[in-house]
Amino acid sequence: MKKSLLLIFVLILLIFVVSCDKEEEKTPEHMHTYSQTVIAPTCQSTGHTNKICTGCGDSQTIDYKAEIPCDTDSAWIITKEASCTETGEMQQSCKMCAKTLSKQIIPMLDHKETTEITKIPTSVQTGLEQTYCKICGKVSKTTIIESITASSIYEKISQSTVRIDTYDKGGKAASIGTGFLITDDGNIVTNYHVIAGAYKVKVKFYNGDVYDVTQVLGYDTAQDVAIIKININDAPHLEIAAEKPKTGDTVYALGNPLGVNNIFTSGIVSNQNITISGKECIAFTAPISPGNSGGPLLNSKGEVVGINSMYLPDAQNLNLAIFIDKATSLDCTSPITTQSLYQSKLKENAYSILISYIVNNKDYSNGDNYVIKREVAEQGENVGLEYRYIYNSETNEITLLISVIKKSQYTHELAIYLNSSTTVYSVEMFDYSANQVTIRATIDSSKAIVNFANSFSNFKISEFRYDNSEAEANQSRKQFFYLLYTAMTDDMYFL
Repeated sequence: MKKSLLLIFVLILLIFVVSCDKEEEKTPEHMHTYSQTVIAPTCQSTGHTNKICTGCGDSQTIDYKAEIPCDTDSAWIITKEASCTETGEMQQSCKMCAKTLSKQIIPMLDHKETTEITKIPTSVQTGLEQTYCKICGKVSKTTIIESITASSIYEKISQSTVRIDTYDKGGKAASIGTGFLITDDGNIVTNYHVIAGAYKVKVKFYNGDVYDVTQVLGYDTAQDVAIIKININDAPHLEIAAEKPKTGDTVYALGNPLGVNNIFTSGIVSNQNITISGKECIAFTAPISPGNSGGPLLNSKGEVVGINSMYLPDAQNLNLAIFIDKATSLDCTSPITTQSLYQSKLKENAYSILISYIVNNKDYSNGDNYVIKREVAEQGENVGLEYRYIYNSETNEITLLISVIKKSQYTHELAIYLNSSTTVYSVEMFDYSANQVTIRATIDSSKAIVNFANSFSNFKISEFRYDNSEAEANQSRKQFFYLLYTAMTDDMYFL
């Protein structure tokens, strides 16, 4: 028993010794290493410093700092713009917390007023002039403008509307028309047919001033419009309407019907767009007659809407005007003289021009024949020349007759037969003493060559000179050359 207790005691002692040896081998105590983060105070929270051990993660919070006040140095911001109808607002906020610190009211703005005519007076309605704010639109003043009277429109347009007189190559008055200025430096709108075939053109203002037309700026034969020019500065001119007229609108016309100057009429638009002979026109009831062609058709404001062009004689008050934009859109970059237009148009469209000239300027008519008879040109004692243009409306043919008259008797007659389908014309010389045609030839106007059917030599018109000695062979030959030369150098429209 004693041995057992002794053995237990020894074991306990051994354990204690081993335990003491292990205690002596234990690691030394841990040393903390801290990093710190400083949290600055704001206007919404306090500030402090956080310390955290990088080894074991131990944390500590120290150095508490009190909240700081909001930043009052921030800029004012407009949050609502002021206008002329309500106040505005601006505010100041803390830069850190965005808390609104202060507000201020922005006073209302003054009205920005302007005065304008908001309704243009016409001959059928009064106008309005209003003073209003450009910001809010509030009207502070309204003035009624009296309606424009027809007489005031006449006074306005009569200063800018002209009479057009045209003349042939011999200086004889050919036709009368009307035109109107659209610029202050002398650009005049008219119908093309007013100046077609004219060698010289003059315009006359209603105050009596007369000007020569110096240029044809542009024209359109299909639309029957033209712009001509006179040398003038600071001339009164008409305004072009921004809008086309509508059916039922009041319109006015001014022109020189039948050569009577300065006739002013009124009516309405009976059809705002009607097509006649391929042209879009305005149909209206204001009376017009020959001589009104080229004159202005005006709306109730006195603005140009059209160019008076024609009337239908078999209809009841059916008059037509071409839209003004057909003239204002013309190409005017290549102006020519009236003489150049005369020559070019004779070559390009001689037949239709000649027909129009004969019909409109006939001395008399006989059945289907329209005749222009020029006065006998005296060539010597009891000797003269007679010119006749004869247009047959049934055959659509024209004959030019140049007759030699001695002691009131025809001796020779040169007949030139024109045809619309060709540029080659037949020519015959009739000898009354022989009672027969003695010379036949053709004139090729496109090549300017005369070709004889008998023994005479052909020649170019540009090289032809009448030589009396050359024509001594016989009387008919002499008269042929003489009359042909006279025709070519005087009044041969088809050449």
